Amino acid sequence: MAKFRYAARGEKLGLVRGYLEAPGEFEAAEELNRRGLAAVSLRRCRGIFEPRGPAFVGDRVLAAVAGGFPILLGAGLTLPEATELMAGESVSGRLGGVLAGCAGDMAAGETLSGSLRRRCRAMPEVFIETLSAGEESGTVAEAFSALKEHHQRRYRTMRRVRAALWYPALIAVLAFAVVGIVLAVLGPTMEELYRGMGEELPWATLALMGVSRAIKGSLPEMAAGLILAILGFAAAERCGRSRRYLSALRLRLPAVGRIARYQAAAMTANTISVMMAAGAPLDRCLAVAGRAVGARCVGDELTESAGLLTAGGSLGEALGRSRYLPPALGELAALGEKTGTLSDTLRAAGDYYSSEAASSAQDALTMLEPVITVAMGLLVAFILVAIYVPMFYMYRGIGA
Repeated sequence: MAKFRYAARGEKLGLVRGYLEAPGEFEAAEELNRRGLAAVSLRRCRGIFEPRGPAFVGDRVLAAVAGGFPILLGAGLTLPEATELMAGESVSGRLGGVLAGCAGDMAAGETLSGSLRRRCRAMPEVFIETLSAGEESGTVAEAFSALKEHHQRRYRTMRRVRAALWYPALIAVLAFAVVGIVLAVLGPTMEELYRGMGEELPWATLALMGVSRAIKGSLPEMAAGLILAILGFAAAERCGRSRRYLSALRLRLPAVGRIARYQAAAMTANTISVMMAAGAPLDRCLAVAGRAVGARCVGDELTESAGLLTAGGSLGEALGRSRYLPPALGELAALGEKTGTLSDTLRAAGDYYSSEAASSAQDALTMLEPVITVAMGLLVAFILVAIYVPMFYMYRGIGA
């Protein structure tokens, strides 16, 4: 079967773009006619131009995709037809190719969640499992609506957190760049200039020139050490035990740990809430939340606690056993179970912890700004002293 990219017009839909599979171009045009579409253009995908799954799918794209399905399904289209239309309207070209392939898989009897899992490894576990639960319970439109709200909330929260953290990151990069240029360029120049002065150099100048010589003499070794450190950290992130230890260490850091704990709590609450809206059982919701949460130590705890729900325990008890999640999350879950409003309670808890994560990032930045300002001022003062004081000695010697 060959894959074709098409543009076609329908009486009610207007111009539609997408992908389809057919033995040849003639069969592809016939397939479009069978769907009530008149082909405008039809091109065969070859080699590297054949649609592939994206390496990353962001929350904004996922919210847009999930938001289109309830509208199409509410208009009376079947799920394969809606998937085919969403393939043409997708904001991501590769994701559009994945959805087009999924439409063909559904025509052959496969589920949309199963096809997405096979064709797009970058698709989040929450998206796949929520859609699967909706397909099993017959609430696909409700599942897509819940996913839309979920990814919209995540996108807004992460945008606020990134907006709060970009300034210190930029300042740190600029500081390292300035120091690197000073040490690499000015250090050797200063040493040649002051070598024949015959005056005793101040300690700041000697320290600056010593660091410059050390960096210049061991630059290849430092670069190799940095590369090895990055590779070692990446390898540790892939190893289960070390990844769990590193995630637990991040959660215990003074400022970053608080933000990470709030993000883990928000992800846990939102995942369980969105999957409950699709009709998934609680033990499955908790297991998926364990795989979806970023911190490995929290994910392992949630996965282990899923067995407690299978044995008849409560969600509040399972969340309360976590050493890293806020205790209030377990109490809120227990309250929601007693009042019969667990999904709404967890959605509100997810919004609260998302807001707290963004606020904590902003508070950390507020405390960090004066520290950065003072550190940069001291660094600039040190460099100025190291450069200009020997010049005063030189001018004094010339005048004498």
